[in-house]
Amino acid sequence: NLNVYFGGNYDSNNFLFHNNWLNYGAKVSWNLLNVFRHPVRLQVIDAQEKVLDMQSLALTMALMSQVHVSVAQYHAAMKDVATGKRYLDTQMAIADQVQRAWSLNRLSEHLVIREKVQGLVAELRYESALAKLEVAYANVLAAIGEDPFPTDISGDGVGELAAALQERWELLERPEVFTQVHQPDTQSQETEVQPQGEDAQL
Repeated sequence: NLNVYFGGNYDSNNFLFHNNWLNYGAKVSWNLLNVFRHPVRLQVIDAQEKVLDMQSLALTMALMSQVHVSVAQYHAAMKDVATGKRYLDTQMAIADQVQRAWSLNRLSEHLVIREKVQGLVAELRYESALAKLEVAYANVLAAIGEDPFPTDISGDGVGELAAALQERWELLERPEVFTQVHQPDTQSQETEVQPQGEDAQL
C-alpha cells in the first residue's frame, strides 16, 4: 500500500522557536499475508500456463488425427475405385464374349440378359466408389483447411460461377496442395485414380 500525507501542525507552547510547521511524506507498506500468498499465486499462474500448453497440444493432436484419418479414408477409397474399375472391365469383357456366343447361337438369351445386368451392377458399384472417393477427397481438403468453393467470385451469373469453380478446382489439383498429406504406397500409386478425372464428372 502507498500512503501520501500532507498537513499542518501547531503547538501552543510559546517556548518553541517554531510552534507551527508543515508535515508531508509518503509511506509504503505490504501486508505480511501477501508474502505467503505470493508463492501460491505463482504456482497458480504456472499451472494455468501448463493447462494452456496441454490444451494447445490436444488441439494439435486432434487436427493431426483428423488429417491422418481423412487421408487413410482417401487411400482406401482409391483402392475401392481401382478394384471397381477392374471388376467393371472384367464384367464388360465377359458380357461381350457372351453376346458374341449368343450371336452364333451357342448360348441362350437369358444368359446374355444376366451378364448385361451384372454389367450394370458393376457399373453402379464403380460409380458408387467414385462418389465415395469424391467425399473422401473433400474430407481431406477440409482437414487441411482448403475450401473448394471460391471466395473471389466476380459476378453472380452462371458463367462467372462456373469459371470461378473451375479455376479453384484446378488450383486444388496442383501437386503442392495435396502432396503434403497424399503419400500412398507403391501399390496404390500404380492404380491411383484422381477424383477430378473424366470418370468423376457428374
